[in-house]
Amino acid sequence: MAEYRRLDYLQMSEPSFTADEVLANLQKSSEIPKDELKALADYFVPNSSDQAKAYLALSLLCQNTRKGTHGVQAASSTATEKLVRTLEPVILEDLGETDDTSLIRGISFLKAIFHVDAEVATTILTKDGTLEDIMDTADISKSPALELAVAHLLAEASGHKKCRAILSPAARQWLDIQSRQSKDSKLAAACGVARVKLWQGTFVDATDGEEIESPPQTTVDELATLMKGIVVSDNAGDGIVEAVEGLAYLSTDPELKEKLSKDPAFLKSLFALIPTRKSAKALSSDLGPRVNSPLLYGIVTVITNLIGYRPRLSEEQQHMQKLKNMSKVAQSKPGKAESPLDDDGHVKVRARRLIEAGLLPSLSVLPSLTDSQAVHKNVGRAFLSITEDKDHRGLVLQAGGAKALQNVIRHLSSQPTQADKDSAITDPAPLEAIQALAKLSITSSPLHVYGADVGPIYDALRPLSLLVIHTSATQLQQFEGMMALTNIASISPDFASRIANQDGLLSRVELLLFEEHTLLRRASMELICNLVSGSDMVFQKYAGDGTTTSGVKSKLQLVLAICDVEDLPTRLAASGTLAILMNSTSACKLLLELQLEKGRFIPIMTELLQPTSSGEDVADKHEDAGLIHRATICILNLLTQNEMAKVKEVGSKYEGDVISLRTKLMDLVKRREAIPLPDQILQVVVQALKVMATLSK
Repeated sequence: MAEYRRLDYLQMSEPSFTADEVLANLQKSSEIPKDELKALADYFVPNSSDQAKAYLALSLLCQNTRKGTHGVQAASSTATEKLVRTLEPVILEDLGETDDTSLIRGISFLKAIFHVDAEVATTILTKDGTLEDIMDTADISKSPALELAVAHLLAEASGHKKCRAILSPAARQWLDIQSRQSKDSKLAAACGVARVKLWQGTFVDATDGEEIESPPQTTVDELATLMKGIVVSDNAGDGIVEAVEGLAYLSTDPELKEKLSKDPAFLKSLFALIPTRKSAKALSSDLGPRVNSPLLYGIVTVITNLIGYRPRLSEEQQHMQKLKNMSKVAQSKPGKAESPLDDDGHVKVRARRLIEAGLLPSLSVLPSLTDSQAVHKNVGRAFLSITEDKDHRGLVLQAGGAKALQNVIRHLSSQPTQADKDSAITDPAPLEAIQALAKLSITSSPLHVYGADVGPIYDALRPLSLLVIHTSATQLQQFEGMMALTNIASISPDFASRIANQDGLLSRVELLLFEEHTLLRRASMELICNLVSGSDMVFQKYAGDGTTTSGVKSKLQLVLAICDVEDLPTRLAASGTLAILMNSTSACKLLLELQLEKGRFIPIMTELLQPTSSGEDVADKHEDAGLIHRATICILNLLTQNEMAKVKEVGSKYEGDVISLRTKLMDLVKRREAIPLPDQILQVVVQALKVMATLSK
């Protein structure tokens, strides 16, 4: 029979329908004639043209069938049965032929269906006799192209439980033998990927209560050695995609993470698979396909596996995790216990090793090489892990990481219209990439991060705002988003105004002032302080315009209350905000009214002049010059920006508080050298005392 299988698939005749024609017809109708379907199958043969359009057409066919003729979602089982009835005859017809061309086409078409609708592909493959017939062709033919097509199909099928269950010992043995042979590295790699998925699948299936034996003589080290050998070989083009895919699966193992990170030769070979900036520029100007996106996805997946931190869990999530770990189910899961090799210390060291091996230039160029969303997402995750260590952030900037992150964010972010802007804070957003950019913006000057051109900074404002207001954002992301915006707002009033005008940002920041988390409240107050300083709109919103007091007094009262919290940086931000606002006569008037109503302004200002503690030890207590400066400016403005009659009314009603304030101010003058108190602040203290002396006249 082997004599009849001499026709190479590359010699196949042109399909009777173009991919564009099939796609256009499917856009008009959910049905597809058999001759068009057979033509579509031709495009999934390896190395055929228009494969991307063919995938799009196949996806549209499956989507239309599952959606139903009138847009009503069809039942999953019903839609699956219909798709199987449509697709299976074409596949079985090819598998019933004796020539390599037809067999390769049928096998490749089934593999493509796994990519688009795994449920349909699984149903077809698991029918009695289908897999056996495919394995028989591989045994009889000995055609390298056919064997490779079978290996690719098995690698795809091995990722699905139902397919693993029907994979016979003979098929597993075939994979084992072919992965160990050295004549065809591409076939060895493809079979190795299948073995990797089967090896991992054993643990997944075992957690479901099934007793499934591991593939014979399979270890992580053996499989990793096979894949690494292909990556570092001089002829890495053969089987490289399959080898990297296998490593992407294997590199979730903590011990292998350590071994791979300690192998600089492997790391350099892996990074060398990514085109350089110069070659990337040439590729981007080509009219044809830019680069191998599956290869890039495999590479960046390996990278993220090696340097990815464990998820940061909230207190509630940590409690739930403890309960799960205590359960019998969790204890029975092989390989699921948290390894010390995945703690933060080990991850940080692994990241350093990858950086030393040349990771950053390659990672920075990746987003410009492909439009693959999966690649862009993993690039964002990788940069987030790297920027976790402050020592790495400067290196990221030097390698062009900030520009790469903005590329990722721009590519992954949807651009909402005016009609659906409300949904922008709930739709999926590249929060990990934005958080990495925020980390860079916190520890470095925005000019170093974004450059001298204001355009990139303007572009970053909305994503950074999303980090604060998005419904999926964690508290850490909100904190770092506000810190980054605070830094940018300090550049100029223009940036502060643009930040203040971001939809929904200011109201969310104001809500975060009520959070119990110290750092969140601090970041909120610091951002509001910079916005009050730079944005006329925010200043007026908090200070009032002298004609309306609706809501303004409550905002001033809140800022005043925050001046009394224990956290020193938060008090500095709140008192600084108050000092800025009290340049306005309307704010001074409202605060005087609050003093008359609540009696809290003078005691809080006096408290700001008192020694503060930076620790639990009383000996650590000392006056803070920043608090003194802010408080005395607030006091002076309250005394000088209001009618003297109203000020005297306060002095009469709260005489004890006024005396305490005056006593403290005089004490500051006496102890000015011991504190020490700069002349600039001392002048404000003395001026406030002079005004207070007139109150008793």
